[in-house]
Amino acid sequence: QTQWRLAMNRSFKLPSVANLVPRRFRVDNNNTPLDADFLGPPQLRPARAWGLELAYEHYFGSTSLISANLYRRQIDDIIMEQLSQSDGSWLNVLSNHGRASVRGLEIEVKTKLAELSSRFPDMELRATLNRNWSRMDNVPGPDNRLSQQVPLLISTGADYQLLPRLRIGGDYHFQASNTTRESEYMR
Repeated sequence: QTQWRLAMNRSFKLPSVANLVPRRFRVDNNNTPLDADFLGPPQLRPARAWGLELAYEHYFGSTSLISANLYRRQIDDIIMEQLSQSDGSWLNVLSNHGRASVRGLEIEVKTKLAELSSRFPDMELRATLNRNWSRMDNVPGPDNRLSQQVPLLISTGADYQLLPRLRIGGDYHFQASNTTRESEYMR
């Protein structure tokens, strides 16, 4: 009925092959800081991370559960774009840019109402909340977060067995945005 899990992991995120090509790609003829050319460095290293995760799950029936998951990761050699000016034109170059710490919380609840009581209709309910935080060491604050990380994600849904062969349902997803500072000059 109840489970606790503790996990430690080591992960690597490789750059794509296209990002390692040492050829200058022109985005368009209007070279500005917002439309900079791109150059992939072949010496780019994979981002490496150590992670620790603690999870709790409690089952109320065969499909009803509540779970909570906490995690923390320490990432080295984050791959980030560095904007610079070279020979009078703007250039984005990927580089390994220090260290970041990431942490998060995920809470999930799902239940089949008929499992809780025979008075309830044959309906399934589910909800998930994800909250994530990050901080990059080599970028001055505030807002020195990882740009790919969603800060808040809320998802809810329900399914109802209308007839033996007809099931209806719906889902709602909310994804928050935030301001991210990717370098000293780019926000």
